[in-house]
Amino acid sequence: MLGYSNEDVRSGTVTLTSGSVGYVTNQTYQIFGRKQVHMRLQNTQNVAGTEAAGLWAPDSN
Repeated sequence: MLGYSNEDVRSGTVTLTSGSVGYVTNQTYQIFGRKQVHMRLQNTQNVAGTEAAGLWAPDSN
């Protein structure tokens, strides 16, 4: 997770392999209060057609 201007919001980083499942904690609200955030995904293997799906919760509680 990153803040609106790509600033650090102290979330974890998760590295996944093809077909795996992972969870990224979002404690932005608990640390910073109301703040706009986004999730950045990066494909380090240069595989065409990378896809991600998930469920968003506004905070980790």
